[in-house]
Amino acid sequence: MKRAGGAEDAVSEVVGEMILIAIVLILVSLVGISIYGLVPGEREPSVDVLFENTGGSVALHHKGGDAIPKGDLLLFIEGDRFTHAEFAMYDQNDNELSDPDALFDLGCRIEMSGLDLTGGERVQLATPRAVIFSGVTK
Repeated sequence: MKRAGGAEDAVSEVVGEMILIAIVLILVSLVGISIYGLVPGEREPSVDVLFENTGGSVALHHKGGDAIPKGDLLLFIEGDRFTHAEFAMYDQNDNELSDPDALFDLGCRIEMSGLDLTGGERVQLATPRAVIFSGVTK
């Protein structure tokens, strides 16, 4: 806009609005980043397990908690690592579940047989991120 004296003051109004828009965008970004930081991360699975061992085998019974895909489970016996392809998993009707996507869920059990157990061996059931169960053979 030009005034009678010939001065241009419209440029300062446009610059002021641009600065105001920039400040609002920065504040919105900061609030968004702050809120995103408050979202909880993925939690570790939680399972109640009943542990049995008889002679040369161990059995882990799912008694409650989260369902976990068989392919995500690892079994450790005295430091030896066994993947889902090396142990058997059964549902509540004693049907073997061989699919890695099958869920270790309420009523299921994991069995590992053919072991030479003398007592005192540490048995752990784990996922890649957490140990779900830890026990010792009798």
